[in-house]
Amino acid sequence: MEQPVPLFSGDNTLLKIRSHLSKDKWLSSLNNFFSMIEKELALEVIVLAHPKSNHTRKKNFYQNRKIIDLEKLSFIHNCQFVMHRLSTAFDYAVLFKKPSIILVGKEDIETNISDFYTQAKFFQEKTKSSLVNIDEKFDKQKFSKDLKVSMHKYSYHKKKIILIPNKTNNEIILDKIKNNIYFKQND
Repeated sequence: MEQPVPLFSGDNTLLKIRSHLSKDKWLSSLNNFFSMIEKELALEVIVLAHPKSNHTRKKNFYQNRKIIDLEKLSFIHNCQFVMHRLSTAFDYAVLFKKPSIILVGKEDIETNISDFYTQAKFFQEKTKSSLVNIDEKFDKQKFSKDLKVSMHKYSYHKKKIILIPNKTNNEIILDKIKNNIYFKQND
């Protein structure tokens, strides 16, 4: 599943955080990586569009790869593995017990303005997901070996991070809003 940044405005705009990713560099690296996946593993890479993205025929960000807007769950449920950048797709990979590939690039590692790389390493360690630098040479054997799921780690992540007993996602979000100091001070 794509993340909106650096192609589109994301939460970084709302939070007034400058993206550390260069659009041209990121797309070049990502598309090269996707091409290697397709060539070496004989698979089709399908991009699941982020809700904040706006894909038109004029903008061919992913070199004519299929971009899916709807039915994300059915695609993740039927895929061989999920490549993501700690988006909701990560939780879907855990819920559907799919191998999780966290994508990072040279810019993430070198600049790390948003601390993305630190977060990626944390979740990689906690879930035994694979952390792949798309700017490094593709190693088919290592990549294939990393396509494993630690059911114990996934189960723990699901219970402690994804699910909160007896509450829907909407209730969790509303509780967080109600308990936010900003809202309490401005009532």
